[in-house]
Amino acid sequence: EIEEEHSDKIEAGYVIKQDTEAEETVNAGDKVVIHVSTGVEKVSVPGLLGKSEDDAKSALKKAGLKAIVKTDEDTAKDNNTVIKQSVNEGEEVEKNSSVTITVNQFNEIKNATLTVNVKSLLGGKVEYDEIEKETGEVDEEGNPITETEKVAKDVKVKIVVGKDTVYNEKTDPTMTNLIQPISGQGTVTVKVYIDDILKKTSQCNLNEETKFTIE
Repeated sequence: EIEEEHSDKIEAGYVIKQDTEAEETVNAGDKVVIHVSTGVEKVSVPGLLGKSEDDAKSALKKAGLKAIVKTDEDTAKDNNTVIKQSVNEGEEVEKNSSVTITVNQFNEIKNATLTVNVKSLLGGKVEYDEIEKETGEVDEEGNPITETEKVAKDVKVKIVVGKDTVYNEKTDPTMTNLIQPISGQGTVTVKVYIDDILKKTSQCNLNEETKFTIE
C-alpha cells in the first residue's frame, strides 16, 4: 500500500520510509505500507496588490509563506499599500518560501497652522515713532491743536518653510498671534526672520501635528 506525503528532502517518486522493516518476516498476503514522496509541498500565492502591509503579511502567513518587505514611492498609487509582489497571484511555489512585497511609502502633503509671537521673538523690545496728531480742537487763534503720539514702528517679518518664503510683510512688533498657513511633506524646517535677522528655527512634523507655535 502506497501512502503519499510531502517531503523537502526526498525527491518525488522515491520511498521516504517503510512501515515494515527490511528483512522482517511477515505472512504471505500481508500488506506492506510504503511512504512515497510527492516532493516539496507547493502552495498558491495569494493576491496582495492594494493590501496594507499587515494584511499582505497575514495573507502570506495563512498561505504558508513568508514575507520580505521592501518600500518604494509612487504618488500615483495609494500610500502604505502593496504595489508589487515578486510572485504573481495564483502561481504555485514551495511552502515556507518567501515572497517579496513592495509597499508604497511617501510623505503626503499636509497642511498646518503656524502661530508666530512676534513680540516674544523681539524680547519685548519695540521701537516707536513720534507723530503729531490733531486733537480736533483749536486754540484761541483758530489753529488746530496737536499732540505727540508714540506709534510702534513696524518690523519686517519673513517666514520660510523649507526653501519657500510663505510670509514677508511689515508687521506690528507687538503682535503675539501672527497666523500663517503652512504645508509640506513630513518634517519641515521653519525659519522666522525679523528685519532680515534669523530669530528662530523650528522643526515641524506635519504628519503628527496640525498646529505649531514659534515664540
